[in-house]
Amino acid sequence: MRLRAGARRVCAVAVNAAPSGSSNTTLGCATVTVDGQPFGSFDSVSTAPGGFRVWGWAFDPETADAKVRVTVDGVLVKTALTGVERPDVAGVYPNLGVRHGFNAVIPSSPGTHSICVTAVNEGAGGADQPLGCRSVTVVAASPIGNLEFANRGFGGVILGGWAIDPDTVAPINLRVTVTGEPAKTFRAADSRPDVGVAYPGYGENHGFLVYVAIPAAPTTVCVQLINVGAPMPNSTLSCRVY
Repeated sequence: MRLRAGARRVCAVAVNAAPSGSSNTTLGCATVTVDGQPFGSFDSVSTAPGGFRVWGWAFDPETADAKVRVTVDGVLVKTALTGVERPDVAGVYPNLGVRHGFNAVIPSSPGTHSICVTAVNEGAGGADQPLGCRSVTVVAASPIGNLEFANRGFGGVILGGWAIDPDTVAPINLRVTVTGEPAKTFRAADSRPDVGVAYPGYGENHGFLVYVAIPAAPTTVCVQLINVGAPMPNSTLSCRVY
């Protein structure tokens, strides 16, 4: 039974099932004090695609859906609802149920950051409760990929492959140059389930298949990976001579 914080008079009553004329019976009453403070645990922080992941659990006696606030270097970046199943927590607190975990990915710039999580109080019977702070280092990385084929035909070249920047889960841009001159910029966003399996956490939309017109031979075609964020530079995925 969920109660508001404070002193509460609780009574148990046996409900009569007989025909009218009989009354219910009060089995007893007791005064209980309900603690309204939220509580929980900030279990871990780890790097994740494009930032970091916070993991833990929180419970507020005055609501079914507890919230946590996440700050990065003192700045609020996310307020998240709990709801992830945590059977381990339910094993310790069997009356709470299992859906009180949080598991959130927070985008972040490269560098070492202080991550703090606070359980948000609901109602007048408590106050926000800090669950702790942890440090995480997000490392900048250059984009990666593979030019799987580059077939000439129909007055141009058909390019196919995939590309990912470890600093983001979003599809990234690539640039094609023809004999040193920019010829086409496109986004690697086609479905590639095999890439999603090889790089879990980034999703599968990182493939590309594009056509680029090129002049008669000899022609050098290069595909460049455009880096997301500083300080890593753009890089060349591959060059082919036709």
